[in-house]
Amino acid sequence: VLMGHTDSVRGVYPIKYSTLVNTRSDDTTLRLWDQETGKCLHTLTAHALPPRVMQQLPSTIISGGHDGLVVMWNYHTGHMIRSMEAHETGVR
Repeated sequence: VLMGHTDSVRGVYPIKYSTLVNTRSDDTTLRLWDQETGKCLHTLTAHALPPRVMQQLPSTIISGGHDGLVVMWNYHTGHMIRSMEAHETGVR
């Protein structure tokens, strides 16, 4: 069981060839978890409204939210690489 989000979890995304999994939630955060230990490794915060979509690339997570923000994250460190205010009506 992965415990930590404070609102509904809207997506769970395993990272290929690893024990890591990403989640996105209505609490406006993304979290990176170790499935073996259940430990939250990183809490990714940048969105003012819930993230709606998430895409994984090697070493990178891209999130888009109701707030129109698109954010690139390094999933090894949990640090934001770049954010872009790309859309006025949200990202789907």
